[in-house]
Amino acid sequence: MAVRNDVLWLIVGLTVACDDEDDDEPSSASEMPDGEDSGGSEQTGDGMTTMAEPEPECADDAGCPDGQMCSGGECIDMYWVVGDDGAVIRVGADGSAEVHPELPADMAAIECVGTAEAWAVGTGGVLVQTIDAGRTWQVIATTTTADLRDVEGDHADMITAVGVDGTWIAAQDGASWRIEGAEGSLEGVAMGGAGMLAVGRDGGVWAAEPQAAVTLRIAQLESPTRAIDLAHDSTAGVIVGDGGALWWSADGVGWSRQVVGTNADLYAVQIARDGHAAIAVGDDGTIVRVEGSSVRVVTIGEYALRDFHVDTNGAGAAVGLGGVVAATIDGGDSFVVQRVGKADLFGVDALGTLHW
Repeated sequence: MAVRNDVLWLIVGLTVACDDEDDDEPSSASEMPDGEDSGGSEQTGDGMTTMAEPEPECADDAGCPDGQMCSGGECIDMYWVVGDDGAVIRVGADGSAEVHPELPADMAAIECVGTAEAWAVGTGGVLVQTIDAGRTWQVIATTTTADLRDVEGDHADMITAVGVDGTWIAAQDGASWRIEGAEGSLEGVAMGGAGMLAVGRDGGVWAAEPQAAVTLRIAQLESPTRAIDLAHDSTAGVIVGDGGALWWSADGVGWSRQVVGTNADLYAVQIARDGHAAIAVGDDGTIVRVEGSSVRVVTIGEYALRDFHVDTNGAGAAVGLGGVVAATIDGGDSFVVQRVGKADLFGVDALGTLHW
């Protein structure tokens, strides 16, 4: 997330262009004149040749691959945002947004798996799933009414979610079960090379064996924690929490705190697949990138950021309270800040396999 010339270009108030899956027409579409030749040019009355408008790439989402949306006649990468009042919003890499029907609870987190599947969790033990890129959502029975805070998939066939009162559930092949033994309010969960781990508000770090449905406290950090992420191609991991706290681990067991130069509470973190770097977001529009001993902290305004995701193409977003979405298409070199509704937003993830 290096900032070119140490400047974070911030554009506030981007106009949101919504598309409709059923009857969208590309705004740039026009009839091709009779004088068009095979090279896309047209002949004018005075014999001059000018370039004709290109054919739109798509007319609606059906003309795009899974994981993309049609916006302005072009297929663009998209990601999903969820939040209070059941908000579920599809946002394109160009900033266009489409609000979908509300889900049945205040939603806290979302996890996309592949190009068409996503899971989201919320209050009252709500767990929902889509297998058709968000066209329909199905409620999955969880046998709990505890508020769920986070959800994670291993990009294979298992989903796990955590929440208040030590709640930890796993779901696979249409069935869900409780993982017993954890305590306190579990705020974040991750799966990766170091296994399946969760963190609690009390600083506890828990490891789970999902098939045996048991947990073990493997570490106790010195201050409250809010989120964890684990690398998929190594055993590295990162945890963030209050007061700018950030901890690294090479194996998921031993954790060491790194000074990152901010006192802002950090609410979310994403680690690179190989574990070489991490990006965290939090209060006061704070975005922190850590790569080895190199740390960069930037702020993008007085925004309370609650989640962050970026893919290997550089498309992604930070989301937060008041419907804020800070979108990037260049891996975080710049952000376009907009508001997509009034609901507080707590989760963001992208369809597709190109996770950073």
